[in-house]
Amino acid sequence: MTFLDLWFRPWALSDRSRSSYLDIAGAASAVEVLEDCAPVIVTDVPGGPRIDGRTGTCEFVANVDGKRQAWLPPIPVRQAKGLVIEGPSGPIHVVLKAIPDAPASEAGPDASIQPGDGDVLMSRIKRVWTRLRDLEDVIADPAAMWRHLSEIWLRSETDERPRMDEIVKQARALPNVIERLDKTPRRILRRVHKQMPLSRVQELDRRSMTWLIRQPGDTIAQQAGDRQKIMAVAREENFNTLENRVLLAYARLARRVASDYVPAASDKRPRRSREVLVRTYGKRCRQLAIDLAEKGVVEAPADVTPNFVLLNNPDYFAIWDAWNKLLKRKRIMDELWRWQTRSWNEFCALAVIVALQNIEGARVVATSPVVFRSEQVRGCWVDSINPLGVIHLARQQLIVEVVYDHKQHGFEPWCTPLCIRVGKVGDARSFLRSILIWPLWNSQGSTPEPRLLELAALLKDAPRTQQKSISSIGGMLVITPTDGDHSTLLTSHQSAALSLGPAGGGLRDGLKNLGVALLHLLSDREDG
Repeated sequence: MTFLDLWFRPWALSDRSRSSYLDIAGAASAVEVLEDCAPVIVTDVPGGPRIDGRTGTCEFVANVDGKRQAWLPPIPVRQAKGLVIEGPSGPIHVVLKAIPDAPASEAGPDASIQPGDGDVLMSRIKRVWTRLRDLEDVIADPAAMWRHLSEIWLRSETDERPRMDEIVKQARALPNVIERLDKTPRRILRRVHKQMPLSRVQELDRRSMTWLIRQPGDTIAQQAGDRQKIMAVAREENFNTLENRVLLAYARLARRVASDYVPAASDKRPRRSREVLVRTYGKRCRQLAIDLAEKGVVEAPADVTPNFVLLNNPDYFAIWDAWNKLLKRKRIMDELWRWQTRSWNEFCALAVIVALQNIEGARVVATSPVVFRSEQVRGCWVDSINPLGVIHLARQQLIVEVVYDHKQHGFEPWCTPLCIRVGKVGDARSFLRSILIWPLWNSQGSTPEPRLLELAALLKDAPRTQQKSISSIGGMLVITPTDGDHSTLLTSHQSAALSLGPAGGGLRDGLKNLGVALLHLLSDREDG
């Protein structure tokens, strides 16, 4: 191993200031990163870097040059855990100080009145996920897919109507099951030895008889002493069975999911029917958890093996099935946190097509077959081929192709996951220039001004090795996330930077600015 860098900007190879990357090949055993972004690991190790002692944990981004490759690591759920990267001299613990912890799954709904940084970031992740899931509703009609997706996105609100989540289905189907199991949970009779009054003794075993013959007296009454009690076998109800432990685990998890589905912000407006339903169900699950805990039931671990009752009793099987579905949902949220950078890239790719087809006179002439995956693959839900879409801009007499996640699009040293190939109608030299688009994820939602300055420096001072690549670039665009209701757009010659939100005004304003930015870069190309 000769090279081991952390890149904080995908264009670090062309950055002469050397401020956008960090060489950690010779670093000490611990490195703190203060940049508010998910770094890219660039190394010459075949197969990618070893993270936590394993290979294959990072996502391949691009071949940077003939020797090095860029890899995207997952974002740790806990900041202190960081990334343990195998270096030339041993493991290097990289801590991403600017990225908060994911919200603790065991925290109750009232654990914090004021949402923390992790809660705010998780809310953005969920809204991005919702925007990606919107595509699932429109892919049945490929001819009108992008138009319908645009209509859905433009109607979205920051506190939008909740989707038909799994907890909604359970809140409708399981209240009667919860009531029955709370009133009559399954129990077993356990044999115990205890001091019992003579009048209540029903069974003596060897242990009881051994105790009795050791007591002074000639008769049982004398041996019972002044309290008239002897050691005997008693049968006591025990509710701490496996099925009840699973029931308790489900009740606590369902309460947390219900609280997450109905955020505190919704108190500022009238509640919708689904929200009322889920809120009521969450309260009922909370009471069930309290009742079971009072009966001595302890919570089951997530990897428990079901017993006969869980698989064959209708009520307990319904709980077992519902619990596993919520556990699967929790695993999805953990994966979305780890790969939120990739989800943001995918969302921006869809947003580019939506913005292009909203330009006056634009028409989608071809679109990739799109499949919405049943499970994500490292933050990505959309399975497609390239180009993702081809749009004809009639007024500009241009044909544009949107290329996403193409590993060999000709701009590998720039590590861009998204680009637009631009051609002029009737020109045999079409598609000789492209617009590079970088969806730059960050946890705080930074403003686009610094990014525009960086793009200007790139266009001016790129190394000679990149000048040929620069000559084929018709423009550069950076898209940063925002959690607000407004989007910011800044433009310069052959470059633009804007902020885009995943819902509400931030999305509507952002899509409008995205269309303006793309037209600006397309016109810059023609003027040049």
